[in-house]
Amino acid sequence: MFIGECTFPDQANLHYSLPKRAVADSHCALNTLFIGRVNIHQLCIDFIDIRSLLMAGNSPLMTWLSSLLKPTDRIQKGNPMADSSTSNICAEDGYNFSTYMASPTKSEIGGLILIHEIFGITAQMRNLADQFANAGYKTIVPALFDRIERDACLGYDEIDRGRKLADACRKEHLLLDLKAAMQTLATRKVAVVGYCWGGGIAYLAACNLPINNGAAFYGTRLPSYLHQQANCPFQFHFGGKDSAIGPEVVEQVRTANPSSDVFIYQQADHGFANQARASFDSASTILAEQRLLAFLSQRTA
Repeated sequence: MFIGECTFPDQANLHYSLPKRAVADSHCALNTLFIGRVNIHQLCIDFIDIRSLLMAGNSPLMTWLSSLLKPTDRIQKGNPMADSSTSNICAEDGYNFSTYMASPTKSEIGGLILIHEIFGITAQMRNLADQFANAGYKTIVPALFDRIERDACLGYDEIDRGRKLADACRKEHLLLDLKAAMQTLATRKVAVVGYCWGGGIAYLAACNLPINNGAAFYGTRLPSYLHQQANCPFQFHFGGKDSAIGPEVVEQVRTANPSSDVFIYQQADHGFANQARASFDSASTILAEQRLLAFLSQRTA
């Protein structure tokens, strides 16, 4: 049976029929279904929630799809659905910027600021926020590029544009917006987790704001902030095959943070924890998420 095709920007001529892709990755959660032929880097608005489709009826198609979705003991574990919304909040300097908020529908463990990659608040980031909420964390994703470009949501082939947006961000504005996000959460304890560019910014936040703990996944700009010390326990995750972050950067991180856990996933590349990218590595992601959730529970719960 053929449902559609997915085109990955890094492999423009490579297509996957969904059944083959689903079967290959059936050991991890399949959170979205793509109908028709789509470009992965355009999925900021093209995601269709598989859970809604599965509730649509008991047709043979739905039964077959359901058989491919196996539960995992990962970030997805928790409440079945998150209560999510998009809203504007105001920083102390009066600037209004957008956020994506996902809240647990049942018991709340604590708060979490999720910092996006250089691609902005993509569908993957929103989905990840929902997953953290399902695990019990009230999660906010601040649009940290809003001061440069409103509602930036880039394709994964727009790295140069993303770097320009990141370069244009001023540290004082980032901290103002992160502080506003923290206050908006209004939880007793707050963690910060960042991916790619957001990994470095997560560390910046942990050095300058009253954060309880934090984590960076393949943080590309960490060296810019390693002259500061985090005010809380901090965890680092790197791919062993990441050409964007060489071993010298990892060594700098270890030297600057001797008491922190620095995990290396030898078979993983940059972006290994992003299910929407060709570099996604499910085994490394599962292990990293288990370590992250255990770490968060120590200080944020």
